[in-house]
Amino acid sequence: MNHFAACAVLCQITLDELLEISPEERIARFSLHLGHDRMVKLNEVIDRGRQVIDDGVSVMEE
Repeated sequence: MNHFAACAVLCQITLDELLEISPEERIARFSLHLGHDRMVKLNEVIDRGRQVIDDGVSVMEE
């Protein structure tokens, strides 16, 4: 996501809100202006980040 797209999203909701809504809601709310493919990629990035965090927490718990 480029700076313009990030600003367009974050002018409407906070980063916490963006991360809390479902991938489907992100697409519904922002794909009209930013493009469906861009929102799908953003959802993939968020999912990968969550997986890294989850994996790190699992390793630390062992």
